[in-house]
Amino acid sequence: MKSCIIIHYDEIAIKGKNRNFFEQKLIENLNEKIKISGKKELVQKMFGRLKISFDKNFAWTEEEKKPWQKILNTTFGVANYGFGYETSNDTETLKTAVKNVGENEIFSTFRITT
Repeated sequence: MKSCIIIHYDEIAIKGKNRNFFEQKLIENLNEKIKISGKKELVQKMFGRLKISFDKNFAWTEEEKKPWQKILNTTFGVANYGFGYETSNDTETLKTAVKNVGENEIFSTFRITT
């Protein structure tokens, strides 16, 4: 399991034939801000969204989120983003990951639908 950030972008998705150009510009802008902030992670393109992957797993504390929020909140074209974890999609690995992530959380409700 590794920590990651999933980034959803704004109207870039409806740019038609220019979509790739605008996606690349957003990636370049984000990578530049990340570099300036002294971090080494890079933005990866996925279908309809972007992802920043980290080499290791760590808890997303408020302190860990702050520098990334500063970068993402001030980048034109970013609609929203989420802090999360990536893992393989086999059931046992997912069960373990959910247990590890959720063991220190308090939920009023929780659901997994398969």
